[in-house]
Amino acid sequence: MNNEEVLTSKQVARLLNIQPRAVTRYVQLGKLSAISGLGKGYKFLKSSLLEDLKKLENKVANKYIEP
Repeated sequence: MNNEEVLTSKQVARLLNIQPRAVTRYVQLGKLSAISGLGKGYKFLKSSLLEDLKKLENKVANKYIEP
């Protein structure tokens, strides 16, 4: 059985210091990977969230590095 930590949208928002609605928008834009939860909101695997954040960080960094 997989013991990976699962986070709610509210928990992700708190970790990233953003509003929960922004988390939903990021999922809709494909910037964060989520799994559908039972009921309202999204659920996030902590490992997937960390991977998504690393990808976003690299994209932002590459934007400001001159070729």
